[in-house]
This record gives sequence, C-alpha cells and structure tokens, in this order.
Amino acid sequence: MKVVEHIGFIGIAVLLLLVFSGMRVAYAVMLVGGLGLFLVRGFSGGGVGEFLGYIPTSLAGTYTYSVIPLFILMGYFVYYSGLTDELFECASAWVRHIPGGLPIATALSCGVFAATSGASVASSAIFAKIAIPKMLDANVDKRLAAGIVATGGTIAALIPPSAIMVIFAILTEQSVAFMLMAGVLPGILTILFLVLIIYIRAKLDPALAPTLPAASWKERFQTTKKIFAIPAIIVIIIGGIYTGMFSPTEAGGMGAFVALIMVIAKRKLTMKVLMESLVETVKTTSFVFFLMIAITIFLRFLVLTGTVGAITGFALDLPISPIAVLTVILLIHVLLGMFMDAISMMMLTVPIFFPVVVALGYNPIWLGILVVKMGELSLITPPIGLNCYVVAGSTDRVSVDDVFRGILPFTLADVAVVILVIIFPALALYLPSMMG
Repeated sequence: MKVVEHIGFIGIAVLLLLVFSGMRVAYAVMLVGGLGLFLVRGFSGGGVGEFLGYIPTSLAGTYTYSVIPLFILMGYFVYYSGLTDELFECASAWVRHIPGGLPIATALSCGVFAATSGASVASSAIFAKIAIPKMLDANVDKRLAAGIVATGGTIAALIPPSAIMVIFAILTEQSVAFMLMAGVLPGILTILFLVLIIYIRAKLDPALAPTLPAASWKERFQTTKKIFAIPAIIVIIIGGIYTGMFSPTEAGGMGAFVALIMVIAKRKLTMKVLMESLVETVKTTSFVFFLMIAITIFLRFLVLTGTVGAITGFALDLPISPIAVLTVILLIHVLLGMFMDAISMMMLTVPIFFPVVVALGYNPIWLGILVVKMGELSLITPPIGLNCYVVAGSTDRVSVDDVFRGILPFTLADVAVVILVIIFPALALYLPSMMG
C-alpha cells in the first residue's frame, strides 16, 4: 500500500473518531478533508487553498443546485397556508370509520404532504402538533399515535420533492430528474405498508385505535375541495418532471410559486410568515451547502490518495458475492444511522461506498433509493433518531420513550421496501426508464 493511501485511510479513521466523539459531521469532514488535502498537495497548486477558493462559489453558482432552496421554500409556504390541517381533516373524513382510521389518516396525510415538501423533520413536527392531539382525544394508543407520526415524516425523504434525493444525485453526478422519479413507486409502497400494518394491528386489537363514526359524503367532498391546491403542486412537480415539461429546478420554482399563491389566496401571507419562510429556507440551505462543500473537499482528498480505488479493489477481490457486499454496506448504514441524521450519514458514506457498488455492476439510481431508505431508517433509529425527538418535543402528550416504542412495528415497512427494491429493481427504475 502506498504512503498516500495510508494517509487516506488514516483520514477516514480520524473522521469516524471525530464524528463519534460528538463533532458535527460537516465540521469533521471539512477539517479532515482540508488537513488531508494540505498534507497531500500543500496549500496552492491544486492544494487546499485553491479548492477553498473556488468550490464554494462554484457550488453556490450552479443552476441545478437552486432546486434545493426552492423545494424547501415550497414546503414552508404549504405549511403556513394551513393546508396541513385541512389535509388531515380530509384524510380523516374518508378513512376514520375503518379499523385504525385516524392513524391511517395520519399516514396518508404524511404521504401527500411529502409530495409538497422535502423535509422529513418538518413533516413530523407539523403532524405531531396536528394529528397526535386528535388521535389521543379519540383514545388511540399513544405509542401508535407517536410512532406513525415519526415514521410518516420519513416519507418526505423518498417522494419528490426530496432534498436528500437531489443531494445524492448531485454527489454522484446522476440525473436529478431520474433520481426524483425513482422514489415515487417505493414511496407509495412505503405508505401502503404503513397503512397495512396499522390496519392489521387495529383489526387484531381494536382498543389500539377505536373507529369513529363515518363522515357523510357531503363532509368528505367539502374537505376534499379545501385541499384543491395540493394536487396542482403534485402534478407540477411529479407530472412536469416525468413528462419533461419542466426541469427539476423549474418544477421547484413553479411549485413554490403555486404554494405562495395559495398562501395569498387563503389570506395567510403576512410579513412575519414571509420572513420566517425565507429565513428558515436560508438556514436549511446553508447547512446543506456547507456539507456539500466539505464533502467535495474530502472526496478530492480521498481521490488524490487513491483510497477510493483501494477500497473498490479490495471489495472486488473479496471471495463473496456482490449481493453480500451490498448487504454489508447497508448494515453499515444501519449502524451509522443510530448516531447520525440522514443527510450527514449519506454525505459520509456515499463518497466511499458509491464507487464500490457501481463497480460491482449495480445501477447508481437504484443504489440511491436504497441509500435514501437507509437514511429514512436513521431518522427513527435509536438512540439519535431525530424524528423521534422532534415528535416528543412538539407535543407534551407523548414522551421520547413512547415514540421509540411506537416506531418499532413500522420499521418493518422500511425493511420490507428495501428487500423488495433489492429483489425487484424495477420498483425504482421503471419510471426513470420511461422518461427516455
């Protein structure tokens, strides 16, 4: 092994040590990547100084990347328009009379909201405030109520518009449009599994989620009319990207514009709402862009040391099947997901594992769906499951322990989808293949 390769592996070890010692992933990646690049190339002449000089402006000035703040802004506009409350009311009106009605309504609401917002944590926070009180007032088991809200929020990571899918596409130089469309069918499948789990549990134990009186057809149609703008946003984003009418960035701009019109039409637009939406969008976007800048420098360090090539060569020479290598990589994601948020974990693992998996002959888009699914699991995996803490912090009627206990049955849905996507790659690749 060459000396520079030793430096690369030492860098990875130091990075993991810093992350598990409590340092934020973005800072750890920037520190290790910067110091490593300095040791290999010095400060100038292709070294760390040159990279720090042009990478931030290059990333921030790339047109494709502007889709990230547009997707985030759209989600905030939808939230402030009040449509999330009306969305839950509509779903409740249609399904509250069946076993597990209100939890099922929550799962469906989270799924539809996911098609208007790419923020998983925000989705869980919103529905913790909206759905949990109503479920508990209807005598739904508090662990079931907390668990479905925490798990339902993760759907936003898979269904377009998804910020994490865009980031994966950018990191791996894949088509953003193909990546977004690849998440549609697995996302729908995840929702169906969540609904099925709730229905079966409520059927076996009706005390978990008592049924409510059926809504009249008039109430159903009245609540449906209130959310008329959501189908418009979904058609613009998913339909526009699928047909090629809009690029992902244009779809994000149109979606944000329709969401803004919605806020105005509902007379919810105030200076406070506008400023909060813009400020939160800037905060989230800044975090994502800093991570991307840091990981770009770190990846340059790994490439220059030959570490990525060495890891790929090692994996290809292993006397085991490619599916066994993939399984090990996914299990590593499960382990890391216990201590990191989804985006940070992906930023850490993709530069190392992506070349390996592609060299084994797997499709990059298909791999992206698996990585995002593992990211979803990280959002609800103890001890750091971010969505679980967000749900507990958004309402005083459930504890963190309730949330963690409540999510356990629903992790089966994510595991089942991962297995099905591995067995049937067409679940992820069919829609992108139809785009031409």
